[in-house]
Amino acid sequence: MGVDVTAPRSPRSLLGPAVAAVVFIAVRVALVLAFLAAGYLLLGLLSGQLAQFRALPRPERVRVLANVDLARTVLIASLAVGSLTAAYLWFYEEATGYVMGLAGLLFYLGFPYGFAFFVDPDLFAGNYAARRALMAFPDAALPLLLFGGLLVLRDIGIRLIDGVRNKPVARDRMAYGKNAVEEKRPLRIAVLGKCWEGPYCREFIRTHCPIFHARKACWRVKKGCYCEEDIVTNAASKISGVQLEMAPDPRYNFANAPSPGRAQLTNGQKRERCRHCIIYNEHQRQKYQLLMPVVAVGVLVLAAVFSPVLREGLNFGLAQIESVMVRFSFTPGATKLGRPTDTVAWVLIAAFTVMALSKALQILEWAVFKIKI
Repeated sequence: MGVDVTAPRSPRSLLGPAVAAVVFIAVRVALVLAFLAAGYLLLGLLSGQLAQFRALPRPERVRVLANVDLARTVLIASLAVGSLTAAYLWFYEEATGYVMGLAGLLFYLGFPYGFAFFVDPDLFAGNYAARRALMAFPDAALPLLLFGGLLVLRDIGIRLIDGVRNKPVARDRMAYGKNAVEEKRPLRIAVLGKCWEGPYCREFIRTHCPIFHARKACWRVKKGCYCEEDIVTNAASKISGVQLEMAPDPRYNFANAPSPGRAQLTNGQKRERCRHCIIYNEHQRQKYQLLMPVVAVGVLVLAAVFSPVLREGLNFGLAQIESVMVRFSFTPGATKLGRPTDTVAWVLIAAFTVMALSKALQILEWAVFKIKI
């Protein structure tokens, strides 16, 4: 049975409530330490105090550099512990990987590029302590990107595995055919079978069903053997000794009945009825299995084809940010961002592709199983 990645899970389901409580405390402590370490480094960079590093006597330079290295170590270690423990606590939460990934990108790109707007570039010329303080942020981003990326890949993997395997129909949510028994069918030639080619069409009623004789699908004509009284009544009149299951709500059992004075359902009401029928939901399951690999491969192919465009778009975006910073900067020459190396650019493109793939699969699942297009 597949894993429902949309359902929140309790962290106590992994190693017990006692371990979860300890891990939750570890997350909070790690975040507090990361906040203090980052604040210390930012204070030194933004206040200009680290700009005086080169003018300090040697003993003072050693002391300041030791403090910077300590704050850098605390920042990296606390974010590593915080990332790991947060991934443990909220492993099944869909947003965890994306939040961690975006936080990692902020640390990896936001802080280094942001300092081009706030800080005089001469601060880093020959200033080892200032450079160490600044590079602490992209170094601390690595555990966030690692664990966040793994969680996003887990989300994608679960959706791909559920799509490949026979994802069962949620019978408890069905109003029509909840207790239907699966029956074997001959191998169909069509990619998506009709209602009478699926496992929930009853053998003893098929030969008397007008939907089967018309070679159409019940969801196309919006009437079928699990919800229409005239179909099952006609079949029952020709069959003896068989109990025919009907929908539990009698209001929906006479939608197209010929008797005068009986209510007629609108097309919208009939579509809603199909959404809660086990036959139509089996059709949706087959549709998801068909579309899932198409969507996954399509996203990857589009990313590969348009990777040069994405690279140019990344450079264009940085150029636009640079132009805005030049316009509003108080320090001339302090806004030169530069361009990412090939390695950084491809890492960003890969990260965007992974996120796009995950979101595309989520949208497909929502469209097929939620609104049931």
